[in-house]
Parts: sequence; structure tokens; C-alpha cells
Amino acid sequence: MSRWVAMLMLLTGCAAPSWRTPVDNNPKMGIIAPELGLPCVPPGMPQLADWRPVGAEAAILADTAGRLLVAVKAGYYVKGAPVYAWWVGGALAVVDPDAKNPDTPIWYDAGLVTSDSILKLGGWPTCDWKRGAGQTALGGGAVVR
Repeated sequence: MSRWVAMLMLLTGCAAPSWRTPVDNNPKMGIIAPELGLPCVPPGMPQLADWRPVGAEAAILADTAGRLLVAVKAGYYVKGAPVYAWWVGGALAVVDPDAKNPDTPIWYDAGLVTSDSILKLGGWPTCDWKRGAGQTALGGGAVVR
């Protein structure tokens, strides 16, 4: 992984930060393995430790109040299949479990993302994963696929 991608991931919360964020302070954080600091993933997917990162890019998205937030779209291989994930504030918000197939519904954490695919103001990861339509936009402009 290039230094640029590693720095981007660290600054936007994809890597374990050394500072605390609002997500860290929420008791309902959605952690499935607190000793490892792993967030929960959608049903039927392996734990995040088994995902192999292949790249990332940053995007500026708006939440329901219009505040601009930095998000990261990260690419992974999970059991040999390409997967996209959107991270916001160090929390896993959206997962596209089949990046090759635009008709496959994405997963979104209902604590972080509305059913209209907009980031929630002050949202927290809840591990309440819902299915959304394929080709869903997150934050009113950044396309998940």
C-alpha cells in the first residue's frame, strides 16, 4: 500500500487513530471484537480481519444537515471477490458485497445512513444492516460503485 493511501486512511479513520472520535465515545459502537477493535460487518460476510485491502480514495459527502464530511471508499478482496466499503469517521457505513455486479443490493448501517442513502447527522454505527438498491449514491453525489 502506498504511503499516500496509508496516510489518507489514517487521517480519515480507516486505520486505527491515536485520538478518540465521537464514534469511539458511543457505547453502542457496533464493535463485535472489542479486543481487536473490529467493527461489525453485514450478515454473511467474514470479519473485517479477513478482508484484504487493495486501495482507497477520499470523497467529501454531506450529511442530512448539509455538513461536509470526509469519507473513504475502500476496495477489498473478500474470499477472492471484489468488495467496496465506505468509511465515515472510522465507522463502516456502506458495503457493496459484489463490486462486479451493479444489480446486487448494497448493505448500509441504519445508524449511519438513511434509507435515502444520506449520512445521518450525528449518526452512530449500530450494526443494524439494511439492504439498499444497487448503484446507490451516498451523501447525494458520491456513487458507491
